[in-house]
Amino acid sequence: MLHSCGLTINSVEHVYNIFSMYKAMLEKCRIHLD
Repeated sequence: MLHSCGLTINSVEHVYNIFSMYKAMLEKCRIHLD
């Protein structure tokens, strides 16, 4: 846990970006399903 804060922040931003893309894909699929 005592790694540089930069790495932690970068990984958090990376996960958030993936989550945002995943959510956008789910919304597209939802439109197709409707």
